[in-house]
Amino acid sequence: MTAVNPIISGMAAKSQLYFNKRKLADVVEVARLGANTKPPLPITVASMLVVGTWDAAFCSILKQLVFVGRAPTVGRSPLAVAACHDFETAGLGEP
Repeated sequence: MTAVNPIISGMAAKSQLYFNKRKLADVVEVARLGANTKPPLPITVASMLVVGTWDAAFCSILKQLVFVGRAPTVGRSPLAVAACHDFETAGLGEP
C-alpha cells in the first residue's frame, strides 16, 4: 500500500467515514467481505489489487473504469427547489 497511499492522498474527494485520507496504513489485511459490508477505502483498494494478481483481465477492466471516470452525483437540494408533477390518466376519477 505504500505505493498506492500517495495516490489516495492526492484525490480531490474529502475525507469521510469510509474514506479517511489522514490515516493510511502501509499494510492492510484483506479479509472476506460480505455483500452488505462497507469496508474503508484502503481495504477496498487492497482487495482489488489482490484480485488483480489472480486474474490479469481484472486489471484491464479496472483501467477501463478509471479511464471512463465516475458519473456525476446529485447532491442534496433544498425542499424549496422541488417540483410538483401532475399525472393524468384516462379512466381514473375522483370518488
